[in-house]
Amino acid sequence: MLGLRKISTGSNKAVTYISRNYATTVKRRTSKNAGIEFGKKLDFKKLEKVEPIQPKPFTPSSIPPTNDQRLANIASNTEPSEKFHYSVNFSKLGVLTNADELNENWGHFKDENSKGSQTGSTFTIPTKSKIEIGKNSSGFSVPFPRMSGQGAPVVCVPSIFGQTYNRGMLNNRNTLNALDMATMGQVEHFIRAQIANEIVAAYSIHTTTPGVIQCGGLDFVNLYESKNNAQYLSQYFKKVSKMFYLMSVAPKPQLSMIDGLTIGAGVGFTANSGFRIGSENSILSIADCAIGFFPNAGNIRFLNRLDGGIGLYLALTGRRIRGAELLQAGIIDFLIPTNMIPTLDNQLSRLPMKNHQRLIENIAAFSIPSQTQLDGRQSHLDIYKDAIKRCFENKNTIEQVIQALENESEETYNWAQRCIKNINRSSPISIKLTMKLFNESPTDLSSNEYYERDYNISMALVNDSESDLWEGIRANLIDNREPIWKHKSYKEVDDQLIDDIINYKPPTPESTLKLTPFKSTYLMFEDILNEYYNINQFTLSDEDQSIFSTHIGNPFTREYEDAIEIFYKGARSDMYQQDRNSAEIFREMDEIDIATY
Repeated sequence: MLGLRKISTGSNKAVTYISRNYATTVKRRTSKNAGIEFGKKLDFKKLEKVEPIQPKPFTPSSIPPTNDQRLANIASNTEPSEKFHYSVNFSKLGVLTNADELNENWGHFKDENSKGSQTGSTFTIPTKSKIEIGKNSSGFSVPFPRMSGQGAPVVCVPSIFGQTYNRGMLNNRNTLNALDMATMGQVEHFIRAQIANEIVAAYSIHTTTPGVIQCGGLDFVNLYESKNNAQYLSQYFKKVSKMFYLMSVAPKPQLSMIDGLTIGAGVGFTANSGFRIGSENSILSIADCAIGFFPNAGNIRFLNRLDGGIGLYLALTGRRIRGAELLQAGIIDFLIPTNMIPTLDNQLSRLPMKNHQRLIENIAAFSIPSQTQLDGRQSHLDIYKDAIKRCFENKNTIEQVIQALENESEETYNWAQRCIKNINRSSPISIKLTMKLFNESPTDLSSNEYYERDYNISMALVNDSESDLWEGIRANLIDNREPIWKHKSYKEVDDQLIDDIINYKPPTPESTLKLTPFKSTYLMFEDILNEYYNINQFTLSDEDQSIFSTHIGNPFTREYEDAIEIFYKGARSDMYQQDRNSAEIFREMDEIDIATY
């Protein structure tokens, strides 16, 4: 109530409050049955004014807070970090959820059926938060979101056209989408959320910088800064092995899209996916040996299955291949232009559950052959395919590879010398270690044993004083100089050192990684894809193709090309003018006149 004034009366049992020109006297009588009496009208201007209430002045505490109290106060005002993922309710675009952690054994993946799909009733997805998504002029979510400020390193972008397909997008462009702890943790959460969601039939791993950066591999710079922190190194490489092992055993189809530069462990997204997609902007390089490491994240097992020695060639030389070359090498299954990937995503969002043929048909509809992207040009693999096969296929030692390269003819001599130079510049330990790992059959180990050994080898390289890893990181990524390896040549590396690295076991139970064995579902999805190709696609021989040809050679003659050139230059030849005049005359003539004519 505004403008209150107080009246003191003679009675000690009554208090009067005045508002505007009226006063109400409330008399509190001692009798329990007494009612309330209202006072008479009083003059507002004659009332006594009430002194305003003054705020209590600040008096500093005589005892200053301790450092612990200050730290506790700061911590209480710090917002907790969240790992954000979109909720399964696509009608609420912009709402994210935090997927529950699975246990270390990933027991929820048991009982996967033959189709690779599984219910997720045991998963719960609580905790909602928000994230900004870019909008176009129509108000719809753009295909590749524009993240403001320091956005989450991984975002999930649902489609407005359906709920059965989700896109996980790497979003840490400041580090070239390197796999730091936060990124790997959120990729794990994204995959688990898709498995838990019974509506989702398939999902993909992509990037918010399409055509530029896909994944920069391991976070080597941060590893170097933490090289004295044994606990962090163990946790980091455990995270690497767990994340890629989760991809390889996930019971739902994962689409890997290489749409930009992909380095080292970043290729693991493709190596552990059943459906592999690339674009004309794809650039792939496995340069781990040049940094003193080895091709981890499932890359050895994946490259070892490529035909013609291409896998070993890429691993030892670090050669970059791009675009259609990935399709020729067998690294990807489909080549789709970058500008068509958003349309493909929208089409996949309408997929029915457990229908892998529809999934493949939708992807194949957008795919183009490698010849279309090359446009008549020869690729690197076209030129050196036979030489790569001679020098890298079925080779058991690095000495055999070097000898084969030195024996190359004059036609491929320069290429062979470049290969030898790249091998000699790499870490001798990494070269011999990679060669030893390639000699093993891809089926020697189960998936869990493979990733456990992957982790053990990584820990051996970060703990061994003979390792070249720290020197390779400092020289290549920090100082920008030529590395000084422990051994001058691969000839100086003892075979026992390589065996000790491969057979390394962590010294404590806390630093040991143990994974529950599950079937590698990405191989199952590969079989489904191969079965589709065998049924629906075939290649015509040259003789059969000639039957369907209506011409021999170039159908566009020189006269035709000259006529087109004259037309587009705006020229009008005499024959053109005569034909045009005749056509105008015939249009104006009657049918009888035409017959007479």
